[in-house]
Amino acid sequence: MPGRADGRRGPGKAGRLYPGKGSVLKIALVRKRFTPYGGAERYTADLAIRLAQAGHEVHLFSHRWPEAVGLSNLRIRSVPMIRGQGLLEILSFYRNVDRLLERESFDIIQSSEKNRIQDLFHGDDGCHREWLTQRRRYESLGSRLGMTINPFHRITLALERRLFERGSTRFFIAISRKGAEEVCRHYPPAAGKTRVIYNALDLSPAPGPKPKDPDSRGRSNILFVGSGFFRKGLFFLIRALPLLQKKGEVVLTIVGRDRSAAVMRWAEQLKVAGHIRLVGPVTDPRPYYQEADLLVLPSIYEPFGNVVLEAMAYGLPVVVSRQVGAAEWIRPGINGSVVSEPNDPEELAEAVYQALQLDPRTVREYDQAILPSFSWGRHLQSLVALYDEIKKEKQG
Repeated sequence: MPGRADGRRGPGKAGRLYPGKGSVLKIALVRKRFTPYGGAERYTADLAIRLAQAGHEVHLFSHRWPEAVGLSNLRIRSVPMIRGQGLLEILSFYRNVDRLLERESFDIIQSSEKNRIQDLFHGDDGCHREWLTQRRRYESLGSRLGMTINPFHRITLALERRLFERGSTRFFIAISRKGAEEVCRHYPPAAGKTRVIYNALDLSPAPGPKPKDPDSRGRSNILFVGSGFFRKGLFFLIRALPLLQKKGEVVLTIVGRDRSAAVMRWAEQLKVAGHIRLVGPVTDPRPYYQEADLLVLPSIYEPFGNVVLEAMAYGLPVVVSRQVGAAEWIRPGINGSVVSEPNDPEELAEAVYQALQLDPRTVREYDQAILPSFSWGRHLQSLVALYDEIKKEKQG
């Protein structure tokens, strides 16, 4: 499971990861803000700690980020930003972070944002153009028209095009093969500079499932973890619950933050509110994985979905939509299922039901064979090799 993203519990020693022979890099990492519930933010926090533990000088540029404890070579650099309005936020953050980056020299500038000055773009948030393409499939005509004229989307698309087609960024990291295909399809000039490097998580062996309470035996516990309920397909999953109830008793546990009132209104309309447990956001979701029978993530758009790996660490079968980057690691009938249309309640309900029938031992063994691909050691080896390449280009 991921270590604490605020740096209060270190993720363990990363080992010596200096590119070349004994070289120490001055690295800038850019992420607009921190939230303890976001997978991308937890990744950035852990990456900063591990690079600092390896001896590099790390500067993390953000508007809001908790101070790292006990690491003198990890500095949090505050970036001014106009808060409250999405468009003003990103424009003011990008302008100010670029000004700060211009004032000093870095060996590597790695950004998860679409600011102008960077060597390496890390695509945690995916491709905005693809997100809008997928979103239009599920929105009303009025909403689609609103998206077309919305200045936030227009400016974001312009910044994305500048990044991928006209900027000086040397490499683009996609966190899934699906993500790389999307970038190259929408922005062909980026094809030669795009690399797939999967995110890493601290996936130490997880404990086995909690013994079932006698009162809950015969009832399946379906888990949903994530914030941004519309994008992650929670309303589709709730719509499939009445069909699942016909196959057996289920309870849906929702861990995340978004429009909770809308969720419960939708559940009441479908007469399944009594089968939903709305937990809210948590910094440590481990107890919920441990008591679950299955994770479901029927997203409209998902660059990867770190929660899939977290579920695998607990030996849980996983049901995802084909729009989830982690779908490439799901083998239907072995460790889960992949649905083509997340808004089809019959397809989703059948996929969940079939996944619940899978042999737990087979699921756990298959998942345990997958997880080493997402180790921090493997991730940092690939990332530092790219750092080396960037440094050589700059020197050449």
